[in-house]
Amino acid sequence: MASAVPIDVKSPPRATNHVLAEWTLAPYEWRAYVQGEATERRLGAPCKAAIGAVAGAMIAGIFSMESQSIAAGAVVVGLAVFAGTLISAARLGKREPSADGAVVVRGDAVEIDGVTTVLRGDDRRLSGAKLRDDLPLPVVELSVNETIHERGHRRRTVKRVVRVPVPRGREADARRIADELVRGGGAEDA
Repeated sequence: MASAVPIDVKSPPRATNHVLAEWTLAPYEWRAYVQGEATERRLGAPCKAAIGAVAGAMIAGIFSMESQSIAAGAVVVGLAVFAGTLISAARLGKREPSADGAVVVRGDAVEIDGVTTVLRGDDRRLSGAKLRDDLPLPVVELSVNETIHERGHRRRTVKRVVRVPVPRGREADARRIADELVRGGGAEDA
């Protein structure tokens, strides 16, 4: 799994899109990858908790204008989001590969251990790609902007981050792939 929340696949990758890279992670590389993902999730927990606290305060404020209720709502929702994020990170850090840690990168989609994430098309645009080597295993970090259609013909854009694990020794290939992804399919900004 490349991100905290995989992007739902609305349509399969086009068969005409060629494979840019394909590899299988060794068991120790897979463990390093999921540990890095879990660490990233844990690091984001305080920010998510703060957002949850604000949401909890707003919800409590709607139902009760008492300051104690608003504070309680903020604390309860903030703590719930914080705990949920940490539990999710712990579970992710223990995930075993279901498809032998296979990775396939195409111009419009990425498949990591059997989970496909669409990068382009169906209201998704790749907006950036870079190699990160500050995690336990190098990853190509892809920024994907997804347009969400809401009621009343309103739309909003959500930025998702997809991390593609790269086996040690393949960093030069990963840089080439990141460049090719940005250049080769209408990335919005590098």
